[in-house]
Amino acid sequence: MKRSFIREILEHTTHDTISFAGGLPDVSLFPHKALQASAYQALESPESLQYSTSTGYAPLKARIAKLYSDRGFATRSENILITYGSQQGLDIICRYHNGVSICIEEPSYLGALNIFTLNNMNTHSVPLGHDGIDLESFKNSIEQS
Repeated sequence: MKRSFIREILEHTTHDTISFAGGLPDVSLFPHKALQASAYQALESPESLQYSTSTGYAPLKARIAKLYSDRGFATRSENILITYGSQQGLDIICRYHNGVSICIEEPSYLGALNIFTLNNMNTHSVPLGHDGIDLESFKNSIEQS
């Protein structure tokens, strides 16, 4: 089995390394007291550790739909899909659009690159400059695909 690239990166970090890899943000930035209070409040409900419906928690979906609708994007809660994170959401989208051509930033997030590969996406890298993507390269990528 091939070693994980992320695992190799993590093995080379030291205590004074500020790592942007592997999903390991600086622990001093976590609001520990607020998270502790929220977890305690959530666990007071006997249903808190039960499975939810497969379509997601209805009050959360309604709240998200309202937020988008209030900002001018007419949205209904039945059109909201709750995922466990952005990577799962990206995977679902790529499964639906399996095999299409996409433009990606260079450098790109390793987790996204793996998802694109698994879903047969035809990727076209567009380099980043100081002000965002290189628009000329982006235009060329679109014309070539």
